Amino acid sequence: DFMPQIHGVRSFEGLRSRSAVQDVDGLPLRVASLDDIIASKKAAGRDRDKAVLPILEKTLKSIRGR
Repeated sequence: DFMPQIHGVRSFEGLRSRSAVQDVDGLPLRVASLDDIIASKKAAGRDRDKAVLPILEKTLKSIRGR
């Protein structure tokens, strides 16, 4: 998604510095960190964002080995 503003994120520069480039069908795609995605969804507070938070938080815990 193109987003002119991202809830819960102070700057695009900070967001970019924590992002990673992933290969998608041979094309580089910059992806926000899972921490930033979770912070953004919490700050947005929309029902659709709240609905995915448990899955994202479980994924983050799994990645971190907890």
